[in-house]
Amino acid sequence: MSKIKILHAADLHLDSPFEGLPAGKAAIRRGEQRALLSRIAELTRREGVQLVLLAGDLLDSENTYYETGEELCRSLSQIAVPVFISPGNHDFYSPKSVYARLKLPENVHVFTSGDIEAVTLPELGVRVFGAAFTDKRSGAMLRGFHAERKDGLLNILCIHGDVGVRDSVYDPISEDELRASGMDYAALGHVHKASGLKKAGDTWYSWPGCPEGRGFDETGEKGVLLGTIERGRCDMAGEVGHMSIEYNGKSCPCGRKGCWERYASASALKWLTQRVMEENPESILRQVVDENDGHVSGQSAFIAARRGDPVGQFVCDAYIDYLCAGIVNLVNIFQPDTLAIGGGVSNEQDEQLLFPVRRIVAQQSIPCEPERRTRIVKAELGSAAGIIGAALLGKKKRI
Repeated sequence: MSKIKILHAADLHLDSPFEGLPAGKAAIRRGEQRALLSRIAELTRREGVQLVLLAGDLLDSENTYYETGEELCRSLSQIAVPVFISPGNHDFYSPKSVYARLKLPENVHVFTSGDIEAVTLPELGVRVFGAAFTDKRSGAMLRGFHAERKDGLLNILCIHGDVGVRDSVYDPISEDELRASGMDYAALGHVHKASGLKKAGDTWYSWPGCPEGRGFDETGEKGVLLGTIERGRCDMAGEVGHMSIEYNGKSCPCGRKGCWERYASASALKWLTQRVMEENPESILRQVVDENDGHVSGQSAFIAARRGDPVGQFVCDAYIDYLCAGIVNLVNIFQPDTLAIGGGVSNEQDEQLLFPVRRIVAQQSIPCEPERRTRIVKAELGSAAGIIGAALLGKKKRI
């Protein structure tokens, strides 16, 4: 299994002119921008980062102040891990560029060609791929590119480009090209608002946005990204939703049939509720849905069951059976101390969800002493876990 902790940043735009500000205030803002470099270096040390990826437009232009070049060298020298820079359309590489003129620390690698090249770091278990803008505009550098996954190394791409804009003159990148690239993670730059983590095929990708906006038109989520890239021995791990619980069951987008998530996810519960409701148009379940403007939710069957509806109870029982089929597998394989049920369904009453799940899992899992059985509980954050997690991630990625 390969694993590495990275810091991914882009679009600092150091030495932006701030033409709308008086000269004195513009100078102050440029000084504040330079401080981003030392803050990134400190964050790298504090978080135990193993690899730094800077995906272009660190500088706003080739007209860079002497102090900025000095600070760039000083801050990068304080980072004790490999740093990769892929120049973008604002700080494109040329013999006259800052990157060519400065004597950068030995741990820093600047990509200098418009053709994708690779640097292998066997001690970290990664290959870093990248390319550079060599002018203010660039064609599609990733088009037709593919790298094999080999030797157990992670494939990581660092590049500046415009995702999803087919006719862009700033290295247009399509999802199909990312999907075909063979990368485990693509660290992108160019767009100044954070994308969040995205996936195309087996390739995860994102752009962090600029660390801080330069004006009132650059608002929204932004910062730097901290994360761990990990690949299982067969290039994936932890996909428990794709264990089969129904031989020759429903087809799954993964290519298999009967996957757990096709039966025990929120969307699966809604699908089952819809189908059973249509077969029983006079049921209380139908009334519950009508009261919700015809909208089927994950709560519909549980609400109907609480009103004494046997149709709603049938849906709840079927869903819980499917849920327990997967839970029993996990308990038998991993024997965890505690297993937490989260998401919207965890908001249901214990009598309707938690108690029957505990009873079925106890009956069907490998027997052991009661005091040593896996504790099955509701996630303390319930359906808010995803929202809170996203907020904490946003807080963590800011510097």
